[in-house]
Amino acid sequence: MRDMLEIFAAKSNQTIIFLAAVLLTLFLGFSAITLILRQFFASGSVILHDLVAYSFALLILISIVVAQIANRHVRVETLDFYWQPRTLRRINWFAYWIFLVPGFMLIFFKSLPGLILSWHLLEGSSETNGLGGYFLIKSFLPIVCLAMILLGYSGSDRSQTGKTESHS
Repeated sequence: MRDMLEIFAAKSNQTIIFLAAVLLTLFLGFSAITLILRQFFASGSVILHDLVAYSFALLILISIVVAQIANRHVRVETLDFYWQPRTLRRINWFAYWIFLVPGFMLIFFKSLPGLILSWHLLEGSSETNGLGGYFLIKSFLPIVCLAMILLGYSGSDRSQTGKTESHS
């Protein structure tokens, strides 16, 4: 299973990073258009406002996975220089299984009832005449949780075998 995860991760890394770049571009573009409409034309669009909010939400969710893939997530590195690589691998293994996996499992299971209700109602924007499809945006949270759990499994396996990447 580890090999399948490694192959899947290797093939999907570039796709996820590309998706993050597209979402960032969309977010900045929609924000700029909204700003120009409001400041220079005294006009606005609820749909554009929703597009800004939706693209930002997706960008944040994708960024969590990108940071984990690139090994650029938040760390406490103050004492890393004093510990041996074997000790660091044990600490990483502990962190994956005690913090990352249970945390994202909790988010996954707590988000499911709201997601099911959102799909049942085909939840749209909270604004009048807003963009529909908010239930689709909510669907990305459990997907990100599953991706992080799989990345946690893969990372803990790498930390046990000594195949960790540097986190300089």
